[in-house]
Amino acid sequence: MKVLGIETSTHQGSVALLENERLLGEFLWNLPRSHSQKLIPSIESLLHTLEIELKEIETICVGLGPGSFTGLRVGLSVAKGLAFSLGAKIVGIPSFDALAWDLKEKDLVCILSDAKRGLLFFGLYKKGKRIGDLTVLSPEEVLSFLKDTKDVTLIGDGALLYRHIFEKEGFTIDPTPAYPRASKVALLGFKKILLHGEDNLSSLSPLYLMAPALKEKGGQSPPPL
Repeated sequence: MKVLGIETSTHQGSVALLENERLLGEFLWNLPRSHSQKLIPSIESLLHTLEIELKEIETICVGLGPGSFTGLRVGLSVAKGLAFSLGAKIVGIPSFDALAWDLKEKDLVCILSDAKRGLLFFGLYKKGKRIGDLTVLSPEEVLSFLKDTKDVTLIGDGALLYRHIFEKEGFTIDPTPAYPRASKVALLGFKKILLHGEDNLSSLSPLYLMAPALKEKGGQSPPPL
């Protein structure tokens, strides 16, 4: 099964092609606000390089966020358009899950991404497996939730943005730039489709998290460890 992965939740975008679980190729770009210009040409270039025709793609996997609202709309729109025109299956994968898969050798990881307005997209993972739901928290709420879990590694642009707050409380910050990649979106999508089947093309939507119901303290808290 040829699987196309699309990831546009951050300013680094990427596309990847897998044959089942085997990576055939991946293209990345790192230009803010460029996904609408780069995404389709990157897919075309990737397929041309691999000498694979678009019609050979059987499954489209797309990163759902959380992240850039505009980037997510661009990625999902292209993914849905391709799935519809090709008659391909479509699967959505939380972008944080794809990033965490790259970090699964670490025991406990907290991914923090800047959600603007003094808030952070929050995801907690143990050896690559998510603990609870993705949500939105203030830096103070992150500290409160993790106060008894100092062995956790904080990663992501949100961790770096509020580094002074977290390091003051004794938390470890991984300074390595961390971006979800299309290759991991495609891999997790392939695994998901084998276990649970495809998603519904019409109802699949991004994980914006910043819904109107968001409370002034940052939304619902994650479940306890």
